Amino acid sequence: MSDDKDPISRVEEAFGEAGLIGWQFAADGDWDGAERIFFEHSPDRAAVRIQRWLDQQATNNIAFEALFEFASSERFFFGVRITHLQPEAKSKAIQALLTGCPKGSPLRHVVQQARDVLGERQLVRDTPDYLELGVFDVWNKVKPLVVWKKNEKLGEATAILLPNEIRNKTQKPDAGFSPLHEPQAQPLMLEACWKEGDESRCGFSCWVGLPVGDLDGTSKTHTLSNNRYLSASATFIGSSPP
Repeated sequence: MSDDKDPISRVEEAFGEAGLIGWQFAADGDWDGAERIFFEHSPDRAAVRIQRWLDQQATNNIAFEALFEFASSERFFFGVRITHLQPEAKSKAIQALLTGCPKGSPLRHVVQQARDVLGERQLVRDTPDYLELGVFDVWNKVKPLVVWKKNEKLGEATAILLPNEIRNKTQKPDAGFSPLHEPQAQPLMLEACWKEGDESRCGFSCWVGLPVGDLDGTSKTHTLSNNRYLSASATFIGSSPP
C-alpha cells in the first residue's frame, strides 16, 4: 500500500469500483432515524423532500451521507457535517449535491463535488484524526468504538486496537442489540473520521466508512473479519498499523 496517495485514492485502489446508490440525512447524529433518498425521485423532487425535512428540524446539527455499493452488493458511505452553515446555505449545498451526483457516481466524483459545493479543498485529503468501528444503520444503538487515534497508542502493543483486544473495550449496547464484538444483524464498518479544524485544516467534520465484516450464510449475521479490519485501517492511514 503506497503512503503517498490521498485516502480516496487508497480506498479506490484497495476496494475497487463502487457507485452512488443514495443519500441519507441526519439531525443531531441520529443516523438510526435518518431521512433516506434512493433515487426514487428526480433531483428537484428530492430537493423539495429534503427541504421539507430540514424545515422540520429544531437543530442546526445536520449532516449528510452518500451511500455507495460495490459489485458484491456491499455498501459503504461518505459523510459530512454541515452544522455551521446557515439554513439557506445548507439547503443550497444539498440541492447542488443531489443535482451534481447522479446515480452510479464513483466516490471520487462525489467527494470532489462536496469539495466544490462547500468550498473546502481539504476535505478527505490527509490522514484521519481517528478510526471508529461500528455497525451500519444502528451505529448509536450498538455503540461504536474508537480503535485508533492519531499520535496515540490505543492497543497493548500497537497504535490500533487489534481484533482480539476489541472484546474488552466495547460498550453495553441498547436493549435488544448485541455488543459490538458479537455477531450483528447489520454489516460492521470501520469509519475514518476527520474533525473540524482551524484555518490550516479542513473546516468540516467528515468521514468514510468501509465494510470490515464477514457474512455467515447460515445465520445471516455479520462478524468482524480480522484481515478486512486491518486492511481497511491500513487503507485509511496509509500503512500497516504501527
